[in-house]
Amino acid sequence: MRRLLTVLLSILLISVWSAAALALQEITGKIEQEAGQIEKLLRCPVCTGQTVAESNAEKAREIKEEIRRMLAQGKSRQQILDYYATQYGDWILTRPKSAIVWVMPAVIVVVGAAVLFTFLRRAGGRPARAAAEPAPPAAATAGAGGADPAPRAPEASEAGAASELDPKLLEKIQQRLQDFI
Repeated sequence: MRRLLTVLLSILLISVWSAAALALQEITGKIEQEAGQIEKLLRCPVCTGQTVAESNAEKAREIKEEIRRMLAQGKSRQQILDYYATQYGDWILTRPKSAIVWVMPAVIVVVGAAVLFTFLRRAGGRPARAAAEPAPPAAATAGAGGADPAPRAPEASEAGAASELDPKLLEKIQQRLQDFI
């Protein structure tokens, strides 16, 4: 009888111990999973461009241990993030608390595009201004030999008036461009 009681008690203790171990393993697994998620939400304070999860720095390891300790104490994800934001400032959070940080770049791009569109539309609709000075007469530009000088290219202010140029002059310009190319 004593032997049966010992066997039953042993089975009971092993069952309770196994159930406790499984429960502890499940809790530890949940803590590890949550800790991993929190580590991805925090920047490493000593590394450039790395999260706590990615970093192997000593400070990152300390933060990882502290996150697990806080989770074991029952603190929530938001409480832990708030704690680190208080300790290091909001820059430690990989996701800013304020939505304005996410919205402002889009607003700036839209406003910039609208300003650029308006500017280009107004600039494109203006007629070209005529040259301030009229072109000198052909006789004044001819050399001593009386030969026709090389036609001069229209200036930027004359570019809009290109259609007003003499067709013979345009033909000479095109011929010279072809020879040049």
